[in-house]
Amino acid sequence: MRDNTDRNRTSPFAFTGNKFEFRAVGSSANSASTMTVLNVIVADQLNRFKTDLDARLAKGEKKELAIVDILKEYYANSKRILFEGNGYSDEWVEEAARRGLSNIKSSPDALGFLFSLNRWPCSNGRGL
Repeated sequence: MRDNTDRNRTSPFAFTGNKFEFRAVGSSANSASTMTVLNVIVADQLNRFKTDLDARLAKGEKKELAIVDILKEYYANSKRILFEGNGYSDEWVEEAARRGLSNIKSSPDALGFLFSLNRWPCSNGRGL
């Protein structure tokens, strides 16, 4: 059975149950705010990567080896949130619980959680 909670088909960055989906927008829609958020997230991660790489290079590590090691570390740190199955299925609900991950099922709940942090993740030092 298809998930009937995915009602926001017009959003360029829809929260669809337990994940965000990036979608092409229609010609009359504006995706600027969505792209701003995505760009802030990417910029934050690139800054973290550069900081990590610079620290390793300062210790005398070879650049290529340092890059590979950093990427391996990032993968290991994020592996528990990667899910290749059907994100709409009960399998994901059970898997998220097994991994100790939250499974926020609606946009209002997700935004409420984000605002409860009293800051936007990735916005430190960017004037947001």
